[in-house]
Amino acid sequence: MRKSWVHVPCRGSLLPVLALLSGFSLAQATATGTSQEAPVATFRAHADLVLIPVTVTDKLNRFVLGLQKADFHLFEDGVEQTLEHFNGEDAPLSVGVLFDESGSMTYKLRTSRDAAAQLLNALNKEDEAFLLEFSDITKISIGFTGNMDDLRGALKNAQAGGLTAMLDAIVQIYAMGVFDPLFSLGQPPEQISGPRLLSEIATQTGGRAFAAAAPSDLPSVASRIAIELRNQYVLGYYPSNKARDGKYRHVELRVSEPPGLGSSLKLHWRLGYFAPAH
Repeated sequence: MRKSWVHVPCRGSLLPVLALLSGFSLAQATATGTSQEAPVATFRAHADLVLIPVTVTDKLNRFVLGLQKADFHLFEDGVEQTLEHFNGEDAPLSVGVLFDESGSMTYKLRTSRDAAAQLLNALNKEDEAFLLEFSDITKISIGFTGNMDDLRGALKNAQAGGLTAMLDAIVQIYAMGVFDPLFSLGQPPEQISGPRLLSEIATQTGGRAFAAAAPSDLPSVASRIAIELRNQYVLGYYPSNKARDGKYRHVELRVSEPPGLGSSLKLHWRLGYFAPAH
């Protein structure tokens, strides 16, 4: 099952955000034995796998399917990596909905609920989701479930108040928003800069930001995001740089284009990650 998150923070004039989590996965197993008569033995094993979801489209913004593992060339800090994992098939999604109920959402909760509902409606019956509500604190309201009515019911009870901790959890983000430039006068700087911030985060994490002209456009935007999530390639590799130094690693991706498509392919991928610090 493809592990994913949905991020629905809404600050100022922004509407819900959809996010796919996939990236650096660190598994650590530790076994420790203690005894008064024997020395302590500790065993540690690390498996560092970087996952990079990729969307490929042509000049008409249509998804390009059927590419093979050998068509992709991935570089980390300029050094080409060996792809150990490749998946180009649709798989059930595990999705997280992070819903902003801060004070800035007082007059936008209804629209935000409707947009989140559109995202839930776009999921398949094999998918699962959970709901996390946040303002200046966070709480998991509904754990992973295949019953989307549970999430819709919890969203109806959301109450606005508190500050917005939007940057507390960064994942691969797909953002959809309705922006009100005509009403930006008098708003605090953080609300005015919100759309630009979401766009930058989406780009850095390999997602995309979609702007809707009106709330009525949200259903088509939600459908577009759901379709894109199901038409991604997922590349996985074990970095040749084994240093556990906590530094940022830049990821570059190239693709060998199939005959007939020319040089018109567009790629969206996660631009990098932070290596583990220990």
